[in-house]
Amino acid sequence: MKHLIAVLLSITLSACSRPQLNESQTNTEAAGVTSAPSSLNGDTLAYFGYINKFPDNNFFFTDLYFVDSFNYDSYNEITKLGTQVVYRDDEMKRTRIEIAAAEPYFDLRGLKTIALYDEANERLTTGQLSHIEYVEDLIESSFVAVFQVENPNIVGPVFCIGNSPLEPKEIQCLAWDDQTLTATLIKHLELNAGDVSVSSHYKIEQQIISTISSDTTAFITENQDNLIEVLYKSKSREVIKRITPVAINVRGKRLYLAECGLPDTDLSWNSVLAFNGTTYDIVRESRVGHKLLGR
Repeated sequence: MKHLIAVLLSITLSACSRPQLNESQTNTEAAGVTSAPSSLNGDTLAYFGYINKFPDNNFFFTDLYFVDSFNYDSYNEITKLGTQVVYRDDEMKRTRIEIAAAEPYFDLRGLKTIALYDEANERLTTGQLSHIEYVEDLIESSFVAVFQVENPNIVGPVFCIGNSPLEPKEIQCLAWDDQTLTATLIKHLELNAGDVSVSSHYKIEQQIISTISSDTTAFITENQDNLIEVLYKSKSREVIKRITPVAINVRGKRLYLAECGLPDTDLSWNSVLAFNGTTYDIVRESRVGHKLLGR
């Protein structure tokens, strides 16, 4: 039963990670991605994602996606590729999978070498892809890409970038709680105050960026000169728990990382949001083509 749940979770996450594109745009034009193989070398895609450190060692990890052609009927077989249990307690088990065994099944583009950044977009250190781990816990099971970093003692790493031709500029980002602004957004978006589960506000340079999640719909807004613009509205059931700006632009507007979840559940996932010329969309598999990146 647990493996069946893991398969269903993986399918759900995969579906939530797909971009929502304008009908006039192709996948490549809108998200900067193709269905290229998982090769670590020779690609022109940059990876963006949240990164965390394992509490029991000096390795860091980020999200991992299956290749486009992955057959979910093979999920159970992939979970058995592990060569070594590297951690186990009452709530979690982690199994190491070597790159050579994992490469046919996972999209590793842009992950060979990464740089780690804090919330101000300051570069902290670099890392090399070490291996894959299959993480089983009480809530869900997942695969993650694991990195050995040059300086494992860094404080406050938030996200990583792999294979990008551009370096983000350092920015100021201040998060705070503002009930007055939340009330203004509720009125502007015509929401029911009782349905609002999460709201957050960020001052990023001279902009006020807010997230507000009501019932099954999540919004990201920009408030500038008392004008409110909706940057993103979820197209499926979603709550946004936090966002992080990445000071690299796509079509003139910065990228955002978002930690998301399914309302009224413990299911969570991370997304990369990029401007498509009109609004923000979820970027497929957290990768953006080099030609779309700018300042």
